[in-house]
Amino acid sequence: MKKGLIKTGKRALQINLNVKRLEDDVKKLDKISVDVGNFLHLLESAKQILQEQLLKPCRACETGSLPKSELIS
Repeated sequence: MKKGLIKTGKRALQINLNVKRLEDDVKKLDKISVDVGNFLHLLESAKQILQEQLLKPCRACETGSLPKSELIS
């Protein structure tokens, strides 16, 4: 009977340790998901800036103005 209680106590402690580790891992994953969300937001912003820079010369051509480096003197 005493051995059974000791085994049960050890199992309970082991389960408690596993639950603690699992909680810690879930907290880490939550932090990682927030960081990934922030990274994706920055990536989207950079993509929009790049698209604007690529379209800028086209807009200048549409209005008929040429950049200074392309003027023929």
